[in-house]
Amino acid sequence: MNRRKSVSGESSSDKSNSEDFNTLAEEMSSKFTMTFPQFCIFLLVFITFAGGLYAAKEQTIVFCSVIFSAFYLMAVLFRAVILSNFDGATKPPKIPLTEDMTKTYVVMAALYKESGQVPALIEALGKLKWPNGKIHKLLVCEKNDHETINAISRIHLPAGFHLIVVPEGKPQTKPRALNYALGQINALGDFHSRDAALADFLVIYDAEDRPHPNQLLEAAMAFSKAPEEMVCL
Repeated sequence: MNRRKSVSGESSSDKSNSEDFNTLAEEMSSKFTMTFPQFCIFLLVFITFAGGLYAAKEQTIVFCSVIFSAFYLMAVLFRAVILSNFDGATKPPKIPLTEDMTKTYVVMAALYKESGQVPALIEALGKLKWPNGKIHKLLVCEKNDHETINAISRIHLPAGFHLIVVPEGKPQTKPRALNYALGQINALGDFHSRDAALADFLVIYDAEDRPHPNQLLEAAMAFSKAPEEMVCL
């Protein structure tokens, strides 16, 4: 869940994106999947395990079984402690749901080869509580995904829903599709100029997500209590 100053700007060029990524510190990226200390620890564990199997196979297997069982038991106990403190009764947030609410939501769901998820996804997004005219729901599909596009087209989309078809291009990834959809917001008929320029919240769902109807209310309440520098939940 992101807090946005604008959702109408053009997508950055591939060159700019590459330059931005190149300026990231290496420890903040996945360029290297294993550090040298991690490699040394992994190698030491492997050599110890191999040596144990060679010198005392049965004892080594028993020892490893005990270690793995201990980790599994710790995970089970941790989950039990968390669940024991869980209050299953969800209290609705104290946010008035009125037509004069000024915050605007853009909800995006990228689908690819997921036609079977379409009816349930539209139903779930349709139940999200936020004033009409202040929430815009984008269903984003690749141009070559005819099955999903046809499944959406066969449904009479409720007010506030829009089908965004992404032109063919490379790389065919979810980030590219979502960036394209953001660039198309101004072209949608029911977006007022103020909404397009000053949309406050952006939320992205997967096709299989079924968000709770109060989720947007709870997110808005969390942002209202958070410092200005917080931009993502």
